[in-house]
Amino acid sequence: MAHAQPPSFWWDTPARLLENHLPATLTAAGLLAVLGLIAFHLAVVNTRRTRQAAALRATKARLQAVLAAMPDAAFVLDDSGRVVEVLNDASTLFTLPASVSPPPGAPLGQGRFLEELLPLPCARLLSGAARAAMGISTGADAVQEVVFSLRGAWFEARVAPLRHAPNGGRDEAVCVIRDITTRKELQRSLQAATREAEAMNVRLKELDQLKTELLSAVSQEIRTPLTSVFGFVVLVRKELQRRLLPVIREAATRRPPGDAAAIDAAASRILDNLRIVQEEGARLGRLVDDLLDLSNIEAGKSEWRDEVITLAGVVEKSVASLASQIADRTRVTLQVDLAPTLPPLLMDRDRLQQVVVHLLDNALKVTEEGPVRIIGRLTETGAVELAVEDAGPGIPAADLHRIFEKFQHAPGDEGIRRAHKGSGLGLAICRNIVRHYGGDIRAVSPPGPGRTGARFVVRLPPAPMVAEGGSRQ
Repeated sequence: MAHAQPPSFWWDTPARLLENHLPATLTAAGLLAVLGLIAFHLAVVNTRRTRQAAALRATKARLQAVLAAMPDAAFVLDDSGRVVEVLNDASTLFTLPASVSPPPGAPLGQGRFLEELLPLPCARLLSGAARAAMGISTGADAVQEVVFSLRGAWFEARVAPLRHAPNGGRDEAVCVIRDITTRKELQRSLQAATREAEAMNVRLKELDQLKTELLSAVSQEIRTPLTSVFGFVVLVRKELQRRLLPVIREAATRRPPGDAAAIDAAASRILDNLRIVQEEGARLGRLVDDLLDLSNIEAGKSEWRDEVITLAGVVEKSVASLASQIADRTRVTLQVDLAPTLPPLLMDRDRLQQVVVHLLDNALKVTEEGPVRIIGRLTETGAVELAVEDAGPGIPAADLHRIFEKFQHAPGDEGIRRAHKGSGLGLAICRNIVRHYGGDIRAVSPPGPGRTGARFVVRLPPAPMVAEGGSRQ
C-alpha cells in the first residue's frame, strides 16, 4: 500500500487544523495521527516560547546591568504621577515619612505618587514633564528635559514617552534623573571667572586709554622745550666751531706746547660731547614724535588724507628718501620686484610711505651683507601684498608675535640695536596704519640653523572700483 503524502496541515495551528483538515468521518487511527501532529505542533511552539523567554530574560539582565552601572535614578511614571516601576535606585531622591514603610522587597518609591516622595514643587514639575512627554498637555509626545533643585543639590531629568503600557493601556513615561551639582558649580565658577575677566578687560582698556592720553599729554609738554634745547645745542656747536674754537686754538699757540695740546684736546672733547647731545636730542625728538603719532592713531585723532595711489609710486619715493643710507651700505644690494599689474590702493600716501620706509630702514640696519628685497604681488584673494626681506640674523619664532607691540625689539640683535638705536614704536605704528585700512601685517623668519633673515609681509585691500557715475562700488 502506497504511503500517503504528508498532509498540508503539517505546520498549521491546531485550530486551523481541526477546522480545515478534519474529515467528517475519522477512524481511530486517523484521530490518533491528528492528535500526534497537534502535540508535535504544541511542542514546537513551546520550544520557541522557551527560547524567546530566555532571550527576553537575557535582554532584561543586560538592561538591568546597564542601569545598575549608571549613576542615574530611573523609574516609570503613569499619567497620574504614580511610580509604576523603579528601574534604578532612586533613594537619593525619594523619601518617605518615618511612619510609612515600603513593601518588603520592593524598591523605595514603587507604587507611590510623586507627591509622597518629593517636595510638592519638584513633584509637580516632574508630573508635568511626564504628561507633556506623553502628549497629554501638548498634543504630541516628545522627550522633555527639566532641571530642579532638591536639598541643596541640582538634578537634570529627561522624561521620554513609553507607549503600549501594560497596565490596562494607560500611557506611561520613563524618567531618568542625573545629579548635575558638580556641573552647576563648575558653570557658576566659570560664569564668575568670565565676569571677572570681562571686568578686568574693561579695566585694562581704561588703563590703556589712560596711558595713551598720558603719553600724548607728556609728549606734547616735552616737545616744545625739547625743540628749544635741541636748537640751542645745534647753535652752540656751530658757534663753537666757527667762532670760539679758532680763537681758542690761536691763543693756545702762544702757550707752552703741552698746554696747547691739552687745550686742543679739551676743545675737541667739548665738540664731541655737543655732537652726542645733538644726536641723542634728535633721537629723543623722534621718540616723542612716534609717541604722539601712535597716541593720535590709537585715540582716533589722526588725519587721514586718502587718495587713489599705486604701490610702485610709494615704493619709489620710499627708496629715494633712503638713498644716502642705501649708498653707504656698499655690501648690501637693494632688489625691487613689483608685479606690473597691481591694482591701485585707496590710502593716505604719506602713511603708506611711512610703513614702507620703516620696514626698509629696519632691513637695511640689520643686513650687514647681502640682498634686501622689496616684493609686490597680487594674492589669490585679490589683496595687494608687499614683502620686505632682509639678510640679517632673523627673529626667533617665539618672539614673532610680540615684535609689533610697543617698545619691543627683536631679540638677538643687541649689537645692531646699540649701533642703530630706535624707539621700539615703529612696528607698532605700522601695524596701526595697516589695520586702519583693513589690512594685515606679519613677520616670518625661516627656522633652522644656517638660515637667516626675516620677512615682513603687508596685505592691503585694493581700491574699490569706481563706477561711471563716480560712485565707488
